[in-house]
Amino acid sequence: MHPFRDSEYEWVLTSVALVVEEDSLNPEYVTEILQVQPTSSGKPSISPWWPEPLPGSWAWEVNEHTSRDFTTQLNQALEIIEQKRGELKLLTNEGIDVYLHIYGFAGNNSAVTISGDQMRKLSLAGIPVLFSPNTNER
Repeated sequence: MHPFRDSEYEWVLTSVALVVEEDSLNPEYVTEILQVQPTSSGKPSISPWWPEPLPGSWAWEVNEHTSRDFTTQLNQALEIIEQKRGELKLLTNEGIDVYLHIYGFAGNNSAVTISGDQMRKLSLAGIPVLFSPNTNER
């Protein structure tokens, strides 16, 4: 069965990231719990360019440097999420924000295609999904 599509164009230069954030988060703690090395992380900090303190963060991202195929990116992230479901639940139970961030350049009438099986896995994961379409001209 083909997924429903109301668009002939896909987002480009997509990335899919499992993100863990909290005001006082030590990213090494997340690495210890998940036993997964992040692709990026940061301790809480003050930025001269941002009015509020930046939270501690931990992220595992798949982007165009790994695969330019969105379906492959999402499947790789879902594999980690499925393997670490219990550990992610532990983090959320501690009041730590965990979410899946989907980013990409979205031109006129473009979309990301998520299959029914991927939607089922996202639902079972129980974590929010944040879509960030970039509509700037490339």
